[in-house]
Amino acid sequence: MKRKEEEEDKNKKNYGMLTNMIYVMKGTFKYQKPLIPFLFFDAVVQTAMAFIWLVIPKLVIDQIMGNGSISSLLKVVLIASVIELFFLAFHQYVQTQMWWRFIYARMEFIMQRMRKALTMNYEKLENPKALDYMGKAERATGGNMNGIEGMMHSANDLFISVAKIITSAAVMFTLNPAMIILMILLSLVHYILIDVTKRRDKELCWDKLAPDFRKIYYLDQTTKNFEYAKDIRLFGMKDWLLGKQTEIHKKAHAKIVASKNRWLKCGILNQILGAIQDGILYAWLIYAVLYQGLTIANFTLYLGTVITFIKTLSQVLDNIAETRKQSLEVNDYRTFLELEEDAMEDNRTVYDREANKVKACNTSSDNDRQREKTKDKKTNSKVNTYRKLPMTDRYEFTFEHVSFQYLGQENYALNDVDLTLKSGKKLAVVGLNGAGKTTFIKLLCRLYEPTTGRILLNGVDIREYDRKEYYTIFAPVFQNVECFAFPIAENVSMKSPALTDCTKAEKTLILAGLEEKISSLEKGVKTELLKVLHDDGIDLSGGEKQKLALARALYKDAKVVVLDEPTAALDALAEYKQYMDFDKLIGGKTAVYISHRLSSTRFCDAIAMFADGKIVEYGTHEELLKSNGAYANMYEVQAQYYQEKEVVFDA
Repeated sequence: MKRKEEEEDKNKKNYGMLTNMIYVMKGTFKYQKPLIPFLFFDAVVQTAMAFIWLVIPKLVIDQIMGNGSISSLLKVVLIASVIELFFLAFHQYVQTQMWWRFIYARMEFIMQRMRKALTMNYEKLENPKALDYMGKAERATGGNMNGIEGMMHSANDLFISVAKIITSAAVMFTLNPAMIILMILLSLVHYILIDVTKRRDKELCWDKLAPDFRKIYYLDQTTKNFEYAKDIRLFGMKDWLLGKQTEIHKKAHAKIVASKNRWLKCGILNQILGAIQDGILYAWLIYAVLYQGLTIANFTLYLGTVITFIKTLSQVLDNIAETRKQSLEVNDYRTFLELEEDAMEDNRTVYDREANKVKACNTSSDNDRQREKTKDKKTNSKVNTYRKLPMTDRYEFTFEHVSFQYLGQENYALNDVDLTLKSGKKLAVVGLNGAGKTTFIKLLCRLYEPTTGRILLNGVDIREYDRKEYYTIFAPVFQNVECFAFPIAENVSMKSPALTDCTKAEKTLILAGLEEKISSLEKGVKTELLKVLHDDGIDLSGGEKQKLALARALYKDAKVVVLDEPTAALDALAEYKQYMDFDKLIGGKTAVYISHRLSSTRFCDAIAMFADGKIVEYGTHEELLKSNGAYANMYEVQAQYYQEKEVVFDA
């Protein structure tokens, strides 16, 4: 049965705008407490600046109509100017302080997103939906007016606007309370148009652009990546890559054009609405002058006040519509941060061996039930009740009816695997490409969780252990070796400079066969790798990277060593020698060797032959040759590459 993809609605968070604003501002004040008084002072200053020049014209007109002296007029203007200059200077100071503090707070939210990306389950990193969530979360923290920081500014603007509305409404109320209600109703229509457009625009444009942006980013990085440069040029891939990029850009462009047309219609409707609103305002004030005795001075005051009220109310409603859009982006951010990681940890499986089927059920152990019941009352989060990893040198792994199916795939990549890896033994996992070897290793290392079945460590389901602690058991050497833009020593230790033992790093590099390379470098193990961060950085050849990966495994000195085809680029004899050398280095540790070639099988204690996701043969090299099955056939096909080794074995 096809494994269903996770439904988007299952993970999608839909918090309300107010809830998200509280979430953002709570985090903002946590990282920048001084923002609290700055927000208050900014609202007071901007409200005062908005009304000071509404009051001054009234006072001037009153002075003129009342035959006031020139000196009194100049005094009013001078006082107003001094106050305005003070407010402008103070406003500039407050804005400067708030600007960098908002950015600082956003950087902290970005750090939370990065922390999640670095710690989320490996399996989710291969899930397109999870990658889209990650992309949307990145957009929510990717600019001053997007999502997180945008909501900070919106909260600030909303606070200022509310102060202005209260002040102007108080002035308007003295003349005609009904006018306030009418202006509010017209502004609400304006708000509804903006809000509907923003929500539809996010849904129909920006949400649908997330996969396009991911593809565009991939192609952009590929064209700039030195690792791909040779293939692109020698295989003439330029036109194909440009064509692919153009195709994606056209799709994205069509969505953006539709977005602009949406906003064009909204803008025309709002212009018409604004003209109606202004017409009603002027008609009302002119009527008050002609028939209700409104003075010219008060006409000026009320006109400015009503315009300020309408403008500010429209800004508030626009701000709310913008904030709702930002709230949706904050939902994207929180959805990514709150992606469920270990929902399967509290579920167990019971096996109906007679029917050879796996029945999924919730037969929780005592430890599971305790984990479910134990809550932190203050934070409402689960208390860590994982089992402690056994402090021993002996680790035995058992696969019990383990199957794994990739999301969206019809067939199982691994199907009903039963296998035991005993402590101190060496297991060779062999088979053709696509047989399930790498999936087996990812399950063993707990990068994936079984779809059905379970994996035991010393008789305990590995889901009982904390994932981070479980990772410490393994020292992996993968086929694709990634170098980081750090010194060589840190690329070996995979730790910060303070936790890196340079002497130990150099020793493991020598053991891995890089003594000559390190000796040739002026800074030795402190030499920077890559030129991304340092101009004097160096790059390593393919063979040197593989030796660096071996040094990493030796430095970590873990109980279990896993080699996932790290020598695939070597010829058979060189691969065999590499395996033999490394086998001597790891001594009596538990080891798993993976290859589609049979270089490692002769010195291993057991061999598991995989085909179509199943173990088709299991035994020692001699036993499998005698059985004359799939392993013997593969060995016979590859025999020409191992003749030199046969001489070594005979000797």
